Amino acid sequence: MVPMPAFTLSHLKKIDSHSYLNAPMIQSNGKYPLLVFNHGNSFYASQNSILMEELASHGYVVIVIDYPHHASWVKFPDGTIANYKSGMPMDFSEEDLAKFRKKAENDARALLHGPYEDYYKGMKEGIEGSVDMNDRVEVWIQDIAFVLNELNNQNGQLASISTSLDHDKIGVFGMSLGGAAAGKFCLEDPRCKAILNMDGTQFGHGAMQYQFEKPFLMMNSDVRYQNAGMIGETIEPNTLQKYEMNDFFLRQSKSISYNMVVDKTTHGSYSDFLMMTADLGSWTGLLGSIDPWTMKDILNEYTLAFFNQYLQGTDEELLKLNSTKRPEIIKYEVVDNREISENVKKSDE
Repeated sequence: MVPMPAFTLSHLKKIDSHSYLNAPMIQSNGKYPLLVFNHGNSFYASQNSILMEELASHGYVVIVIDYPHHASWVKFPDGTIANYKSGMPMDFSEEDLAKFRKKAENDARALLHGPYEDYYKGMKEGIEGSVDMNDRVEVWIQDIAFVLNELNNQNGQLASISTSLDHDKIGVFGMSLGGAAAGKFCLEDPRCKAILNMDGTQFGHGAMQYQFEKPFLMMNSDVRYQNAGMIGETIEPNTLQKYEMNDFFLRQSKSISYNMVVDKTTHGSYSDFLMMTADLGSWTGLLGSIDPWTMKDILNEYTLAFFNQYLQGTDEELLKLNSTKRPEIIKYEVVDNREISENVKKSDE
């Protein structure tokens, strides 16, 4: 998280939300699908409250997990505070910094222009070298499993809502490292039926070999100008970079994957910060220059459509190739490897 003066967020206390503490669950003849959301590394559980309220208003139960010492801060019931702890060394030598800059330039060039071998090599080195991020993913997926286990525990903390849930309709999603945790969890746990990653590099031990067998929606920020600037190039608005950060696992997927890039966005655009501090974000460049209300609608519409289709069985026009009418979505790809995967399985039998 970026340190900010307290006054930049002081207006938030004047905003009314649509959420209520300890509100009873609405009784229904049917059961509700369940979504589990993971915040980003150094972010916090309520970072996407607008999206969570939207999903809840459409009949989803959404559970959000706080990750102590990996969130900006977590307050326990007894009042104890767990502050963020970085696992990254902070005392880099000039030689280290020079190596980092060189790698960043090479990675930027490969993302913009390729070839695929250079892109893949850069991603492999970056992911496998990020031991702390990979370790955190392993901790987070254990916490997700614990939460789902508690839902099946009649004496657990979540027993009161368990009977109202459809345990065969579970989706997991997250922003940044939370998206990576969603991917790794759903790779390993059959309870998850659909995965959504909001601008998160797919960290996790063994990530370069992941082959997802669940529907996957990947949302990306627009980093082409940043990458071009890093290598001293200029790029035209109608020019796209050749690869996005997680293209490697979309190619390896055995299911259907959606890959989208939203124009004029940054990493922070995939959180409520864009709505809360829009002017500050545009001044600093930290949140991109996309209209906050447009970004809110894109997040709400695509997240809802994705989970509706793959948990509720609806046929969502919005997800179909060439269906979007939003010019802000500058790249939209659908990679369907289900038929290929099925043919491989049949040939193996």
